[in-house]
Amino acid sequence: MHSLICLHLNNSEGYEMSTIFRKTIERSKAWFLSLDHVGLFKSLQFRGDNALHGEPISALDGVPTAIKDEIDYLPYPTTGGTKWLHKVRPCMDDACCVKHLRLCGAILVGKTNMHELRAVTSGINPHYGVTKNPYDTGRIFGCASSGSAAVVSAGLCPVALGVDGGGDFSRAAGPQ
Repeated sequence: MHSLICLHLNNSEGYEMSTIFRKTIERSKAWFLSLDHVGLFKSLQFRGDNALHGEPISALDGVPTAIKDEIDYLPYPTTGGTKWLHKVRPCMDDACCVKHLRLCGAILVGKTNMHELRAVTSGINPHYGVTKNPYDTGRIFGCASSGSAAVVSAGLCPVALGVDGGGDFSRAAGPQ
């Protein structure tokens, strides 16, 4: 899918993809905490233009990728799902994994929701909302990396970074 996006993207297609992405996100605002629609469109357009004029940088070149909120990724604050963490621990630089994704040409889409401070392995965040399952809104993603799980499951991003600190990736979506 991503190679088609890279190889056949023109201005109208990039705009259309960005608009579809935005409308899908609006259905569940709790999936992303930070998202830059204009930046996404520019990245899609830039990657598409580059792919037309040469070989991809890597297998991740042009692949939409989401980043969990506990991973530092500029220009966004790292809140850890809280309303205060970014004030006492500001994001000063990209995390090493984010730097490598940028070098590989991945399109960094935004920061995804998580359980507050990864304190419990659920998708319930009292500040930013409950991350609902895109196919059954009566269920939630039962993990602290819930936003990352949701955007991959919904097909918005084939890749999303998460962190498994308490069995996040082994828990299935459960009833709310």
